[in-house]
Amino acid sequence: CTFAFKGIRVKGTSWKHLFLLGREREPGGWTSARDVDGCIWLGYVGRDRYKQALKAAGKSVRKPQDATVTPGSSRSWLGSAVEWVRLRDLTRAWWDTKDSSVN
Repeated sequence: CTFAFKGIRVKGTSWKHLFLLGREREPGGWTSARDVDGCIWLGYVGRDRYKQALKAAGKSVRKPQDATVTPGSSRSWLGSAVEWVRLRDLTRAWWDTKDSSVN
């Protein structure tokens, strides 16, 4: 499964965490976490890593950027910067490894 994201901005923003949500298939329902936890991916990129990926790809931080990413792949310009987890595997311990200052 590959996900496309449009217009990711750095200039004029102060975000610290970029969360990418991707749905690999339509869930059987939308009434509980159990309905969606097997088909939703959460991607995470910290701002510094995002800017490093932009720089490595020769892309500008001044313009909104589009990205196409696949969980587990580093082939796109942003792919190696994104850390993916399936929604069903998302835990506080996973998040705690991303930024120790967020508690």
